[in-house]
Amino acid sequence: MVETVGQGLGLDAVADLLVESEAPTKEIKLPANGSVKLVCGLVRSPNAETIYDVEVQELTGEHEELIAKSRRSPNIARFVSTILECGISTIGGEPAQKADIKKLLLGDREQLLMEIRRVTYGDELEFAGLNCPQCGELLDVTITLDDIPISRLESSEDRAFEVKLRKGGKAIVRLPNGEDQEAVLENAEATDAERNTVMLERCVSSLVDKAGNKTHVPSRPVAVRELSVPDRHAILDEVVKRQSGPNYNGVTFTHESCGKEVPLFLGQGDLFPHL
Repeated sequence: MVETVGQGLGLDAVADLLVESEAPTKEIKLPANGSVKLVCGLVRSPNAETIYDVEVQELTGEHEELIAKSRRSPNIARFVSTILECGISTIGGEPAQKADIKKLLLGDREQLLMEIRRVTYGDELEFAGLNCPQCGELLDVTITLDDIPISRLESSEDRAFEVKLRKGGKAIVRLPNGEDQEAVLENAEATDAERNTVMLERCVSSLVDKAGNKTHVPSRPVAVRELSVPDRHAILDEVVKRQSGPNYNGVTFTHESCGKEVPLFLGQGDLFPHL
């Protein structure tokens, strides 16, 4: 449940708060470590069984040091990968390997970040002094991780799909994973267009023209630069549309003072405020 508290407190309300502050601090009970069922699933090789079961663990001081070092990298994906490497204990019942973590689809990585947050800090996210875009009042908001909507792949086969192109051709595409994410963000000086090219080179497996002629993109990566701008963005838009996992921009709450629905946009920094 999403809770909101208005900032405009009268004297009586302040007095009540002072009385309440004298009461013992409520103990926050962290959830026990447990199993997470992936929304997409890990596929180690094309014909391998899809793995869905992952165990996460609470982050420790040792992990905090490793994560802090990863912050020095301009590649934010390295920071995410380090949190996952520290917070995932097993994948498919076996000790987690870095190679497997990089193969996880982005939706699974986002989901696991959320669950590592849950076992480390607890279920609630608190936001103070937010400005209501409808009425301008300052308010405090508390949500739980369960308020964040999550979508799942209907089938493991949905990680690959076709995108129709403007001149009768099509692109065969797969959803990006952690390794792709790191590659796209590797060059801090790259433009958005250059990052788009890297993503397309990695996630478009082949291009088929109207006559049925196929271009194997890994063998000829320049092919994605020869695509028209509308075709490039049609592919990228479809990748975004098909992403599964937590939707951090899908959280809303009703502000009781004005009765309006207010969006709450979350980021990874909101999950790990001390890292």
